[in-house]
Amino acid sequence: METLELELQQAQLDIEAMLIMGATPAEVALKMIQTRRMASTTYEGADKPKTLKKAVCDEFKISEDLLFVKTRKREISNARQVYAYVLVKARGMSDKEVGRICGLDRTTVIYCVKTVEGFCETEKKYRELIPRLIKDVELGFLEV
Repeated sequence: METLELELQQAQLDIEAMLIMGATPAEVALKMIQTRRMASTTYEGADKPKTLKKAVCDEFKISEDLLFVKTRKREISNARQVYAYVLVKARGMSDKEVGRICGLDRTTVIYCVKTVEGFCETEKKYRELIPRLIKDVELGFLEV
C-alpha cells in the first residue's frame, strides 16, 4: 500500500512539473489517465470498499443502515460527521446538498465540518483517515 501512495505522490509531482514546464492540457490529461489506470490496477482484486458510505462504515465498524439513523451514539454520529465532511471537502458540495443526502440540516453540516477539523487536530486516527478518504474520492476509487 505504501508503494502505491509513493507512486501516486510521484505522479502528482510529475503532473505539477509538467504544468510548470508548460505542457499542453492534452499531455497533462494523458499523464493523469495513466496515473489513474496504474492506481486502479493496483487495487484490482483487493477487498476495497466501492462507495464512500461503505468505507466510512467499515472504518467505524457500523452497519451501512445505521449511518443516517437519527441517533446520538458516538460511533454513529462520528461516522456521519466524517461522511459529511468528506462530501464537503472532496466533492465541494454545499451544506444544503450534503444535508439533503445525510438527512441533516445545513447548520448541522457546518457543525460536522468544524467537529471533524477539531478531531483531525487532536486524534491521530482522524489525521490519517480523513486525507485517505478524500484522496480516494478525488481519484475515483470511492463513489459518492
